[in-house]
Amino acid sequence: MNIFNEKTALILLNMQNDYLHDDGAMARGKLSIVNTRTVTERLIYMTNTFRNAPEHLVISCQFTLIADNQNRPIYPDNIKKKYPFLGRGDFRESSWGHNLIEELRPVNYSVTAIAQSAFYRTHLDWMLKKLEVKNLVFCGVPSNTAVTATVRDAQLNNYNTFILKDGCSDFSTDEHEETMRSLQHLCPVMTCKELAAEMGLLLSTP
Repeated sequence: MNIFNEKTALILLNMQNDYLHDDGAMARGKLSIVNTRTVTERLIYMTNTFRNAPEHLVISCQFTLIADNQNRPIYPDNIKKKYPFLGRGDFRESSWGHNLIEELRPVNYSVTAIAQSAFYRTHLDWMLKKLEVKNLVFCGVPSNTAVTATVRDAQLNNYNTFILKDGCSDFSTDEHEETMRSLQHLCPVMTCKELAAEMGLLLSTP
């Protein structure tokens, strides 16, 4: 039996303005995700493909910095050390920077994540089980942190997991490629075209 006969969700990780847009927080800190435009175009095709299959879902998980009463971000220690330039309003819920990039909207559901893993202290697992989702297809940024941590937690929660290697990226090509090599021992790592074929869906790739 093809496991994709069961409900499948495409999980968009951190595909938000503060990570990807030229006016976002990461760009202000002189950091940029490589191949942003190419990855975005592939994911436009994938989100459209999933939307055309009503039995499946598209879910966006967006990294969030909680702010204090003066709108200053309350940093997790690892984030503060890695991205010391983050300041007021960055990755703040409901802000422009926090929003999913316009090209990938709309989605079926959104989840606010406060750590690298979108499962950590969120309602993601509860929601997926209520919706009877069995398969999770992961894409997004950064490959070596958010994607890796969320995929590992998904497996601990007994989901069938898949990664779109050409639908993910990182701050360097080498880091992304090394991450994909390490994750292929954990679960299937596929291209968008391969995944669509496996699911029996029609996909036009860029």
